[in-house]
Amino acid sequence: MAPVLVQSQYISVKDYGARGDGVTDDTGAIQAALNYASGKQIGVYIPGGRYLVTSPLTLNVTGSSSNAIFGDGNGVSVVMLNTGGNGININYTGNWWLFDVPPGSTACAFRNLTFTTTNTFVAGSKCLAFEGVCVEGRPTRQTIIENVEFQGFNSFNQGWATQLWLHDVGGITISACKFTMGPSNQGDGIVWSGTAQANSPVDVRITSCGFVYGNRGIYLTGVGTEGIYIVNTDFVGCNYGIYVDVAAESGLHVSNGHMNTFKRGLYLKGMIGGTISGILFYQNVPSGGATEKFVAVEMLGNSSEFSIIGNQFTGSGATVFADCAIYLGAQAAIQFTNYISGNIFENWFSPEAAIVVDAACQRVNIGPNAFNNCITNIRNAAAALPYAVSIDPISWSTVVTKTLAGGSPSTTVDITIPALIFQPTGVPNSGIIQSYTYQFASHLQTTGTTASNARFFLQSIDGSNIPPGTYSFYVTVATVYTTYG
Repeated sequence: MAPVLVQSQYISVKDYGARGDGVTDDTGAIQAALNYASGKQIGVYIPGGRYLVTSPLTLNVTGSSSNAIFGDGNGVSVVMLNTGGNGININYTGNWWLFDVPPGSTACAFRNLTFTTTNTFVAGSKCLAFEGVCVEGRPTRQTIIENVEFQGFNSFNQGWATQLWLHDVGGITISACKFTMGPSNQGDGIVWSGTAQANSPVDVRITSCGFVYGNRGIYLTGVGTEGIYIVNTDFVGCNYGIYVDVAAESGLHVSNGHMNTFKRGLYLKGMIGGTISGILFYQNVPSGGATEKFVAVEMLGNSSEFSIIGNQFTGSGATVFADCAIYLGAQAAIQFTNYISGNIFENWFSPEAAIVVDAACQRVNIGPNAFNNCITNIRNAAAALPYAVSIDPISWSTVVTKTLAGGSPSTTVDITIPALIFQPTGVPNSGIIQSYTYQFASHLQTTGTTASNARFFLQSIDGSNIPPGTYSFYVTVATVYTTYG
């Protein structure tokens, strides 16, 4: 059937016989429209309705062509991909930015659509699958996914193994999209990967998106997956928010969002250089109870050169596993400075600490942070390494009751410091002790102060004898501008 052009810029799937009634099989009609659009500068319009698709669709973007597949809005134009596996395969034969130089300047966009399925989880299945041909050093045309929703049709257990698959594709913008991935043992939202450095996919921008449930919200893997910018994006009920396992790639910037996850907020292995800022990390405990360790930000391999600034890390107060907010792993390759400052840590009760620096970690600077209701603020197992960890400052506060014998104008008071606050080789060098019932002049003594004990010298202000009795003291001790190692 010859196409009927609604406008010169696009065709409608209804021109090829699609009904959009949710009952008629529209597979052939939609595939015919995609075939006509292949190799052309043309859009494919999917009007409001429900379009039943029973076998995978393919769009080949060839030559110097660009295609936009668009509807009237998510929830309005609904493509029901009940295929038993994959949904739509998009193949780029070229993706250079030059229009008239082989292999071509291809680009593609999906806008204002909902993709759904009644299929239960099928291992390896993909809803939208992009296969590209990036070439290292050659900028690419944009791939745009905007205002698109991915979800099961009428059951929480319906969906795909991967909702958006991007392989050897760069120059990607994903905005205002919703990924609902089903139970926690299945489903990734976005998987972005590269085959080799020669096919290096760079530059993906993810803005104002939501990832709900499933295993991993965003999974970055392979070679060359570098230059990732994630802004104003939420992860709720996922096992992992962002999971990175790459071969020494660079550039991950995450800002202004919410991560309410079960296992990890950010799992970073092999990523060098980036920023994590303005994120609320929240430890989500499964209804049946936690089954393994939780870490909000875990950095392994040669993950380094990150600034972790201005975030809030809220723990559950769990005590069974070695949960922590930030874990800098044991691989010695973490050798470039990470900087952790201006964050709020609260409710980290487990046998670990809010921040854990493992023994072989190198060069991390921990600046001023706020710790509220944490049993241990920082565990620095790398203290024996030269210049390994700089902490400016560490502080700890408590309220204690002490009985003083009195009878003289001065005395000393020892305050026990919990283990690991200042580490085995760290000793507080600043402190304040105050009583609300008697005015003392006081200072922290060098003699008698250790990593586990703060010794204060107390003296009555007017030189009279201190009255015997029981006193309540508010105590703060700190190390200020101290380098361990």
